[in-house]
Parts: sequence; C-alpha cells; structure tokens
Amino acid sequence: MRRGFILMAVVLSVLLYGNTWAADEVVIQELQTDVSAVKTKGEQNAAEIESMKGGLPAEAAARKTADEDLQNQLNNIQLTPGPPGPQGEPGPAGPQGPQGEVGLQGVPGSQGTQGEPGPVGAIGSQGPQGEVGLQGVPGPQGTQGEPGPVGAIGPQGPQGEVGLQGVPGSQGTQGEPGPVGAIGPQGPQGEVGLQGVPGSQGTQGEPGPVGAIGPQGPQGEVGPAGPQGPLGPQGAPGPAGSAGANGTSCTVTQYNSGATISCADGTTATVYNGAQGDMTQYYNKAEIDALLATILAMIPPVRYTQVAAGWRHTCGVKTDGTVACWGDDGYGKSTPPVGLFTQVAAGEGHTCGVKTDGTVACWGDDVYGQSTPPVGFFTQVAAGWRHTCGVKTDGTVACWGDDRYGKSTPPVDIFFTQVAAGEDHTCGVKTDGTVACWGYNSDGQSTPPAGFFTQVAAGWRHTCGVKTNGTVACWGNDGYDQSTPPVGLFTQVAAGWAHTCGVKTNGTVACWGNDGYGQSTPPVGLFTQVAAGWRHTCGVKTDGTVACWGYNSDGQSTPALP
Repeated sequence: MRRGFILMAVVLSVLLYGNTWAADEVVIQELQTDVSAVKTKGEQNAAEIESMKGGLPAEAAARKTADEDLQNQLNNIQLTPGPPGPQGEPGPAGPQGPQGEVGLQGVPGSQGTQGEPGPVGAIGSQGPQGEVGLQGVPGPQGTQGEPGPVGAIGPQGPQGEVGLQGVPGSQGTQGEPGPVGAIGPQGPQGEVGLQGVPGSQGTQGEPGPVGAIGPQGPQGEVGPAGPQGPLGPQGAPGPAGSAGANGTSCTVTQYNSGATISCADGTTATVYNGAQGDMTQYYNKAEIDALLATILAMIPPVRYTQVAAGWRHTCGVKTDGTVACWGDDGYGKSTPPVGLFTQVAAGEGHTCGVKTDGTVACWGDDVYGQSTPPVGFFTQVAAGWRHTCGVKTDGTVACWGDDRYGKSTPPVDIFFTQVAAGEDHTCGVKTDGTVACWGYNSDGQSTPPAGFFTQVAAGWRHTCGVKTNGTVACWGNDGYDQSTPPVGLFTQVAAGWAHTCGVKTNGTVACWGNDGYGQSTPPVGLFTQVAAGWRHTCGVKTDGTVACWGYNSDGQSTPALP
C-alpha cells in the first residue's frame, strides 16, 4: 500500500511539471519498475471490476471510469533523465509559519556535494510535534562530513513513539560473581499440608509378664477418739481393811553434797543439795515423805530455752543445750540422742533437732524416712505428720519423709527464713516476708493470704501466721474456730490439731479453737514461747520453766524433772 502512495505522488508530479525535472538514472529505473507494477495492478482491478460490473452501483462505475483514465495517462508517461542544474545560493531564512498538514512525500532529488560544515547554530525552541508523515523512498547515502562542534544540549522534547524492537546483541561475557548477600527475613509459614493417609494398624504385641506385687501402702490415719461412755453404776463397798502396821523407822545420813535415806523396809533414797549439819536421826515414813518434799523444793528447777509439742509427746531444749523429752516413747521418739542442740521439733511419731554444729539429728519412727535427714547445715527444722522440712544455711528448704500430696516437695529457687510442717501440707516465710505453701489444700490451708509475715505455724488442716504489724492471720479449716484469732498483737503463734495458741506482746498466752481437754485454757503467767500438739499445749515461761496444759494420757503435759 505504501508503494502505491509513492507511485501516485510520482504520477502527480509528472502531470504538473512535465519532463522538466531530473532524476538519477537509478531512481528512474526504480520508478519505472513501480509504474509497471501499478499497470499490472490496474489491469487486475479492471478485470475484477468487469466481473463485478453487473451488480456495481453508479459510484462503482464512476470509480471504474476514473481508473481507466488513470491507466491511459500512465501509458503515456515517458521518463527521461535531464542534466542536473546548478545549486543556488541559499536565501535568508524567513519567519517560521504555522505548521501545515503533512503533504505527500515528493520524489527525492539527487544528492548534491556536501559543503563545508558551517558553525553550529544555537538550538532553537522546540516546535510542536507534527504528525508522522509517510515514509519516502530513501536516497543514496552521501559521504560523511566532518563532525562539527557539539552544541549545547537543548530542552528535552516529548517522548516519541516506541520504535521497532532492535536485533538482540550478542551475549556478553559473564561477570565475576558478586559477594554473597545477607540472609533475608524468614518468609511466612506455609500452609499446613494435607493430612497423610493413615497407616495400617499394626499387629498386637505379645502380652508382657505379670508385674511384681507392689509394696504395701502406708497405714491409714488414726481415727478420732469415740465419745466417752456413760458413767457406770457405783460398785458395792469393799470389805474393811486390816489395821495398818507400825511405821517403819529410817536413818538419814548427811553428806556435804546431799543425804542418803535408808528405811527398815529396805527403801532407800539419795538426795542432793540438802541442808548443812548432822542429820543422823531416826524418822517414821510420814516424816520421810515430808522431808523428801522439803529437799525436792530445794533443788533448782529445770530451765528451757524452747519447747515442742507433738502427737502424744513433748521435747524441749534445756539451757545447757541438751534435749529432754516426756510423754509417749513409741518408736523411741522421746529418747533423744546425746549432744547439744539449738532447736527441736516434735512430729507425729518422730522428733528432730538442729545441733549446735548446724547438722540435723532425728529419732523415732522412720518408716517413711522422716527421721533420716540429708547432709547439710540448717538453721531451723519442722516436724509434721510423717515428714520433716528444714531451712538450710543458704536459705533453701529441704524436706524428707512421706511426700503425699507433694508436702515434701518445696518450691525451687526460693529462699526462706522459717518453715512449718502440718499434717499433709507445709508452709514457709520467704525472705521477702510473703508466705508460700505446698501440699494438701482441701480446706485452703495451702492458700495463704497476701501480706508480710514474720512467722508461720501449720496445724492439722489449718495455718496461722504473725504479720509484720503484730496481728495474726489464719486460713484453712475453721471447724472449731481454730482459724478465727482474737484481736490483739502477738510475737509468736503455734497451731495444733484443732486449736491455736499465741504469745501476745505483753507475754500472756491466748488460745482459740477446740478446748475439749483444756488445751485452749492456758495458765496465768508470762511466756516467751508456746507449742501446740495434738490435744495439749506447752510453753516456756519467762523464768525458763515449762508449763503444760490439756490432754495428759501419756504424761505429755507433765514436764520432766532433772
């Protein structure tokens, strides 16, 4: 189609100017070839038009006539090249007129000789972009002139249309590999894959051998005592007794350190710290009894620094550092070893104490290992129901014995100043003053309240502690009001089976809870420390003596004599 437009332009030029223009012989030959092609195309169009003549409208017939006239004119064209004319001097440039429409591209003239390059002119202002004209026939390439000086860079024109894609260049050589880049951030987690097909069920293995019979479980707790039966009828009076024998005479031999009493019936007694002087005389039995009472009154009482009350026994540290125990001695719990102690604790069937060298010694029932302390140095120890816990010199707590409900598993990485062991729970005061508990929590006995404490005591299923302001707080079972302390300020508190006692700041003792055996009715006096057991209570008075009250079935409320 583009060659057809070019041919039409040539034809119009011939009609308008005749044969007065010159062209290179090569160009003329190319045009003659194009004319022949146009003639051939016209003949083809005439044939097609002739075949369609029957149905063409008037406009089509007129177009056919115009084509025939054009064909006749082309047949009469004679193209002969003329000599080239001289090149005229260039005239002055006139003012730029408005841009006209793009005309048909004329036939290119012959290339003139290249003149000397003139000076580079200033870059003019860029005109508006015209429409793209038809592509003319390319002329022969002229010789390249000397390059002129580079002119100043003009303003950037509007972006032209995208050109045709060029032929791709040859592939360059591969460059040296660059440094390894840093590891990029982790991409998002991929979606969960489809669930795999379940494998087939394996065959059932052969039954294993029958396991050995496990060890016998621990003995159950002792049930509470039954109610007391009604008073029986009074028995018949017994027969009259025979007349009493005459009194037995005795001899008292005085020594510097005491006296020896020998009676005719074989009874002898030796006492110390008696009065000075000759006491070799004869006395009857009544007089001996009175004399013994007098001598015993002269003996200094035993002094204690601390006391502990257990199930049915009591132990205390004397002022000389030895330990004395009284009450039930089942399992040997009331038979302390030789040695010096700073503190003692009484449990259900065992007793433990901290010796002056910081080690712990235990005696009594050891079925659960409660009387086998670990190696180490301790500042305080507490004995509960078949388990024992102590505060080591580094502030950690170590427990041994029965670990039912985790009562012998203290928290780790926590430091304590004091610990208390109950029936199946344990509590301690941490170095920050708060209380931590572990073990059985059936009644909330292991859930301490918020606040700061100086000392804590653990009973059967309740716990009490002295707060930093001197008041007492209790938590856990309150069936006998053992967890309902009275108003007042205290320095120390002790929790028993179902009762609680404490030393007030004025030195008196106050008790609350179960008082079925008088364990919550303290005597008059001033105390420095108190201990609560199963159904009895003991305390150290300000003079160092020990007073006990409550249940005394095994002598647990009768302090030992020297």
